[in-house]
Amino acid sequence: MDLIATPLGLALLAASVSFLSLVISKESKISEFRQDWIDTLRQEISELISLLWEIHYKATSDEPELQSYQNLIPAGIRFSQLSAKIRLLLNSKEIDSQRINSAIDSLPGMDAKNVAKILDRDAVMESATELIALTNKVLKSEWKRVKRGEAFYFATKWCLVVSLVVTLALIISTSF
Repeated sequence: MDLIATPLGLALLAASVSFLSLVISKESKISEFRQDWIDTLRQEISELISLLWEIHYKATSDEPELQSYQNLIPAGIRFSQLSAKIRLLLNSKEIDSQRINSAIDSLPGMDAKNVAKILDRDAVMESATELIALTNKVLKSEWKRVKRGEAFYFATKWCLVVSLVVTLALIISTSF
C-alpha cells in the first residue's frame, strides 16, 4: 500500500504543479493584455482631450486662418476617430463604460446641440474634467483586477494550495 500511495501522491503533486504552472502562464498573458488595454485607453482619452482643447483654441482664436473650417477639419476628423476607438475599447454593458460614452457624447462640439459649447472655455474644462474622472474610475478598477489576477486564477491558486497540503499530508501519513 505504501508503494502505491507514495507514487500516486507524487504523481498528483506533479500534476497539480504542472496545472498551476499552466494557469499562471495563461493568467499572466491575460494580465499583460489587460495592462496593454489600460495603457491604450489612457493614451486615447488623453489624446481626445488634447484635441478638444486644440479645437477650442483654434475656434476661439483671434486669427481668422486658425478659425477657418479648413483648419478645423483635420482635428475634427481625428477627434471622431479617437471617440470611435475609445467606444470600441469599452464594454458597452458595463455601467462605468456607458458613463464614459455618455461623457464623450456630451463633449463640446460633438453634435449640433453642443457645438456652441466648444467656444466656452469653462464648458470644455468641465467636460474634460468629467471624462478624466470617469476614465480614472475604470482604470483604477482594471488595475485592481490586474494586481489581484483573474477570478479563475485566484480560485485555482487557492484550490491548488489546499490540494498540495492535502497531498503532502497523505504522503506523510502513508510514509509512517
